[in-house]
Amino acid sequence: LIPAVESRYTTFANNVDYTGLKESRNHRLVGGFSLGGIATWYIFQKIPSIQNFYISMSGECWDENFNADANMVSNKLTSLISLMDDKNYLFYQCVGTKDSRYKKVNDFMSSFLTKIPYTEKRKFRYMIKENGFHSYKSAWEFLYNIIPAIFPYDF
Repeated sequence: LIPAVESRYTTFANNVDYTGLKESRNHRLVGGFSLGGIATWYIFQKIPSIQNFYISMSGECWDENFNADANMVSNKLTSLISLMDDKNYLFYQCVGTKDSRYKKVNDFMSSFLTKIPYTEKRKFRYMIKENGFHSYKSAWEFLYNIIPAIFPYDF
C-alpha cells in the first residue's frame, strides 16, 4: 500500500523502491486503533525500516502466529529490536484504564519495558488515559496529544 500511495501523491519519497522508502521514513507514520493498533505492532515487527513513527491505540501486540502471550511476545520483540539495523524510531502505545484491552496491553507493556535495554526504552512511550474507554473519543485525544510531538508545527 505504501508504494502505491507514495507513487500517486507528492510525498518525501524520491522513488518507491525499498531504498527510496527507507530514505524518506522520517516523514512516515503508521498507526491504528484496536485491530489497527495490532496491525501497527505487526508492521513494526515485519518492516520497521520504512517508517519512523508508530502509534498503537488500544492494540495488543501479537506475534506472527497470532500469539498474544505477554511474556512470550515481549521476548520475541526484544530479540527483534536487538537485530534491527536502524534503531531510529519512536513508538507510542496508548490505552485507557476502562478499555476492554487495558489488561492485555498493560501486561504486555509491563513485561516488554522491563526487558528492553535502557537505550531503547526512551523510544517507546506508553500512555495510559485514566478512565479512558475503547472509543473514538479516547483515540482522538491520543492523536491530539501525540501528532504535534511527532510533526511539530514549525513554519
